[in-house]
Amino acid sequence: MDRVRYLSLPEVSPLELLIKQHARIVSALKAHDADGAEEAMRAHLREILMSLKPVAERVHLAN
Repeated sequence: MDRVRYLSLPEVSPLELLIKQHARIVSALKAHDADGAEEAMRAHLREILMSLKPVAERVHLAN
């Protein structure tokens, strides 16, 4: 997943969005809200999955 993140295009996963997602995860953990933390983490992981195709297309075009 790290490689995907490093190759992510800013328009696919804007930094501001990723920061907000991390903040939601941390806030839920601090609040001991397991359900909230799980949902926030799932949303963040969905973001990675959504970025796979555009990143793969970009890498393929570059080769």
